[in-house]
Amino acid sequence: MPQPDLTPKLQRLALINVCLGQFMSALDSRSVTVALPTLSVYFDVSLAVVQCVPLAYQLTIVGLVLSMARLGDKLGRKKIYALGFVLLGVGSASCGLSGQLWQIIGFRVVEAVGGALVLANGRAIASTLYAREGRGRALGMMSMSFHLGYIPERPSAGFSSTPLAGAGFFS
Repeated sequence: MPQPDLTPKLQRLALINVCLGQFMSALDSRSVTVALPTLSVYFDVSLAVVQCVPLAYQLTIVGLVLSMARLGDKLGRKKIYALGFVLLGVGSASCGLSGQLWQIIGFRVVEAVGGALVLANGRAIASTLYAREGRGRALGMMSMSFHLGYIPERPSAGFSSTPLAGAGFFS
């Protein structure tokens, strides 16, 4: 695997970008968990039905991550990674603007496709960037970023669901 000729500054910027993608994917993975009771009350459905929201994300990402890695190998990791970042952002924004539960579930699937693209190709990009030296450190930073994405999940989800739902934001 050839090492790209990048300056150390560009390598660091690329690693920061990949770490941000890992962080966002982890954050989106669980961010809705705290909001499930609020969604259940707002949409007047049982908690069992509302659990389809996080389940749609998890099943999609698990089912697609390996295929998306192969797609990145075939079509180019940078292109596929960038598409994943866009889908992650569009899916997340669309979930926030959705007025129906089925729309939220559908946009969570879009978000998960983006997350699968980002997760599958991010590590490959970092491994290519740091093929000669620093690979362990780069992959460690990515792993740390991914797991840090789980930390703000509870406060951010609680903040985003309770005050906004009470203010009629979902209507």
